[in-house]
Amino acid sequence: MRTNLPESRLVVSKIVPPMIFTGDGKGALTMEGLRQMGTETGLKHLLVLIPSSKSVQRVQEYPIIETQLFARMDGALVDLI
Repeated sequence: MRTNLPESRLVVSKIVPPMIFTGDGKGALTMEGLRQMGTETGLKHLLVLIPSSKSVQRVQEYPIIETQLFARMDGALVDLI
């Protein structure tokens, strides 16, 4: 991960270990959980990145089946104050 973004004044000072949640919606990341992480690490702001992917198959004329992987990265800057 890049620790500075040239088009902004944002500098990444610490990278915390990743947290993995299931994709079924039962493991939501709450604001209270983010604030607790901020308290534990001494940070006032968090850049949260959420990668996700989905596999899609397209069936063409027999016997051709194409499988494509679509990846996406969502991000948000969270103010913990």
